[in-house]
Amino acid sequence: MGKFEGRYQQRQPELTPENLIKALLLSFLQVRKEKLGDRITALHQLVSPFGKSAKEKQFLYDIVANG
Repeated sequence: MGKFEGRYQQRQPELTPENLIKALLLSFLQVRKEKLGDRITALHQLVSPFGKSAKEKQFLYDIVANG
């Protein structure tokens, strides 16, 4: 062991029930947020797979105007 090796080691947080619960909760929320983002993206692609073109906008405008 070197002269300064012990001083600069990072301390690991103690494994207490509170710390364990916090770590599990944070990981759960992160996964849930990622899944929600994936779902939103998938729904958006289903609703508007090709985007709206100028022709589609004009078509919708004509339907509303003549409706």
